[in-house]
Amino acid sequence: MTNILVTGTEGWAVDHTARALGAAGFTVGTCHDEGSPVFPCRGLGGDGRCPIDDGVDLVVTVRAHPLPQPTRREVGVICGLRAGLPLVVAGSTVLNPFADHATAVVEGLDGDELVAACERAAGALRRSRS
Repeated sequence: MTNILVTGTEGWAVDHTARALGAAGFTVGTCHDEGSPVFPCRGLGGDGRCPIDDGVDLVVTVRAHPLPQPTRREVGVICGLRAGLPLVVAGSTVLNPFADHATAVVEGLDGDELVAACERAAGALRRSRS
């Protein structure tokens, strides 16, 4: 089973993507509960458990708008990259600040394309670990 941390520029985009990936059979975690403030994240607030601590295999960020810088909702991408996790960027990928770090890029929010990109990234990770 593949565990995915989902982040994004907007809460609705994170929620939409998390539901789509969950429906496809992935285990999904987020940095924030739906409707909660951006700060503190799960790792700094609540029970202090970051999804990365629980064994995330890859990170997905869904970008609802073309923005040249990461947003506060995307800090989990930076945490994931520092942990050596593959990154899939989806949505509006124009001005993608993560372009040089992405394992895969999916233009738009097509669920099938995103699922396929996540499966490829997870498969490459499994092969590199064996």
